[in-house]
Amino acid sequence: MKKCIALIGLILATILTSSAVHAQIRFVNTDGSALGDICIASVDSRKTVDFLLRELGMSPIGEKSIRCNGKSLRNFAAMYNQDDDQTYIFNVGDQTPESKLCIGAISSEFMVGEVIAEFFSDKPDIEENIRCNGLSLKQFVSRYKDHMLRRAVSLN
Repeated sequence: MKKCIALIGLILATILTSSAVHAQIRFVNTDGSALGDICIASVDSRKTVDFLLRELGMSPIGEKSIRCNGKSLRNFAAMYNQDDDQTYIFNVGDQTPESKLCIGAISSEFMVGEVIAEFFSDKPDIEENIRCNGLSLKQFVSRYKDHMLRRAVSLN
């Protein structure tokens, strides 16, 4: 009984915290399921997710089968987690046009246009063919654009 009350308290605290932290978004577990509680908890606390998984007897492998609004648990959490405080500093190792394009892509659309016009005007498909740290330009921008310091830093 104590364990059940503690679990309910933890779930309520997570839901309330989730609502407070994400003022614009209100998460509602419409079916009242434990899996719905895990989806909501995933936005704020990995520890709470781990606790709820253990309470349900699920392993981390089983977590991959959880769907939250049609998305994997990880993608759902990433989509709504506004508290991602990772910031990256980019070390521009060289001054090649390709490096300038990669840094420009995460800095501003205007800079991308300038770099393409200056160095790649004869290659209309450069954005599909360039690789930035092993990623396509689109993947690189998706991963790093919102997490970079506002200016690229050269440590050379």
